[in-house]
Amino acid sequence: MKKILLIEDDPDTSELMGYLLQRLGFEVSFSYDVLPLDDILKIRPNLIILDHRLGTGLGSRLCQNLKSTSSTQPIPVMMLSGSHDIQEIAESCGANAYLRKPFDISRFENTIFRLIE
Repeated sequence: MKKILLIEDDPDTSELMGYLLQRLGFEVSFSYDVLPLDDILKIRPNLIILDHRLGTGLGSRLCQNLKSTSSTQPIPVMMLSGSHDIQEIAESCGANAYLRKPFDISRFENTIFRLIE
């Protein structure tokens, strides 16, 4: 079973996305804030879904760290944000994809399957 690490600080959004991901057959690990890279490596996710604005930091900084570290660089990262400039944020931090909130569920699912294959 493929694992997805969902890093989203809004509990309602996290719960909804987690439900959708589990319904699609994925094992989901949750975090509401930035995690150290060692913790991410222990989870061994096949995909990271990462909110841009988190409680104590920015998801884009975590994404930059992930993409500049050889052990985590291959893990696909999908950035999420309600920010109008999420495309530029995602491109600048090396994310593999992005979605602007609120997002279309079918687009969410299609992007996940594209990244995890």
